[in-house]
Formats: sequence, structure tokens, C-alpha cells
Amino acid sequence: MHWAVTILLAATAAVAVAIVLAVRHFRATMRAHAVLRARDARRQEEGRRHAEARYTLDKLREAIGLPDAAMRVRLEELRDVLERAEDPARSAFPVSGPCAEVIDSFRATAGDRDLLYSESGDGRWLQVVGDRALLRWAVAEIFHNVVEHAEPWTRITVKAEPVEGGILLTVRDDGAGLDRMSTSRVYTAFSPRLGSKGPGVGLFVVRHIVESFGGRAEARSAPGGGVLHSLWIPHPDSGPYGTAATGRVAPP
Repeated sequence: MHWAVTILLAATAAVAVAIVLAVRHFRATMRAHAVLRARDARRQEEGRRHAEARYTLDKLREAIGLPDAAMRVRLEELRDVLERAEDPARSAFPVSGPCAEVIDSFRATAGDRDLLYSESGDGRWLQVVGDRALLRWAVAEIFHNVVEHAEPWTRITVKAEPVEGGILLTVRDDGAGLDRMSTSRVYTAFSPRLGSKGPGVGLFVVRHIVESFGGRAEARSAPGGGVLHSLWIPHPDSGPYGTAATGRVAPP
């Protein structure tokens, strides 16, 4: 009887060990599959982004030959920025710097209207890795759109806050706002607003820049309710800014 009990216990222990090993193997396999799926998704997203950029660049190059000198300068600017976004610089910097520079550059244009910047959370989280000049251009382009299309506006508010995995940079105006159809096309290339003289590419380039940081851009609006641009940009993968334990969730 003693030997039978010993054998039973040994067999039970062996089964338990086998189950533990099987569970570990299953979890490792699932993690590996998740990594592969994420990698494939990133590759597909990069492919989509580069394809959009190549198509838009081709169209801009075709249009640069137009006789309108002012339009030609604008098209060349968009081309140059979009080309840079295809091969951006990579360095860590606080988002407050380029935002403050844009606000200062628009003071004369704004006159007595308000241009505001604010931060929330621990300021050390508010750094990103990417091309500083491109982010400055993106914020300035949103300001240009407000000045050109959002009358009667009285305020532009820029806010940076830490969210799970990144930074949420929002630019909000209190101008005329957009209907649902126009809002859905804000970041689409060659979709100018009604009455606009431009090619309707500027905010597409803004989205492309944010995506070059590994982020996402979305716009929300309603007639008479202004426009809210939400730019989510991830934190650096490593270093002191690699994780933000804020409990906030990044936009989908």
C-alpha cells in the first residue's frame, strides 16, 4: 500500500508539472503570435502611409507647374514637408517647445484674441521622439487653418497631457466649426474646404507627420462648435519617459 501511494503521488506530481509546462508553452506561443501580429500590423500601416505619401507627392509635383505663383510656393512647401516626413529626424524633445514657438509666431495675427497653452500631469512625461521641426509645422498648420477658415474665432487653446502610453496634444478653436461630412474628410488629401483656394493637403500632411511619430490624429467638430484636433503621440520606448502610469486611455 505504501508503494502504491508513493507511485500515485509521483504520477500526480508529474501530471501537475506537465500541465504547468503546457500552460507556460501555450502562453509563450500566444505572446509570440501577438508580437508577430503586431509587427505585421505595423508593416501594413507603414505601407499604407508610404503609399498615401507617394501618391500625394506625385500629385503635388504635377501641380507645381501651375502658373499661379503663390499657389506654386504653397505646393512646394507641402511637397518639401511631406518628403521630410518620409525620412524624419529622430530625437527626444518636450512638446511644449514647438507649441510655444507657434503661439509666439501667431501673436501678431491673433491681435487681441487668445492663444493659450497648458499642460497637465507630471511635465517629465511630456516628451516625444521624432522630428521637432515637423511637429512645429503641424501645429502651425492647424493654426493657419483656424485663421483662414474658422471665423469668427476668438480663442485657440493648445493642451498637452499624459495618457496611457503617450501624450495627447489637442488644439481647439471656438470658431465656425464643420459639419459631419467635412469633419470626416479633414485629414484626407485634396479635400479643400468650401471656398478654399488651397489644394486641401495641409491637414493631410499634419496627419502624416503625427503618424511618422507612430501616433494618430483625429478631428471632432460641429457647426458653431469649433474644431478639436487630437494628436496622440507615443512615449519613447525606453528611458525615463517610457511609461506613463496615468490611468488615461489613448484615443482608439
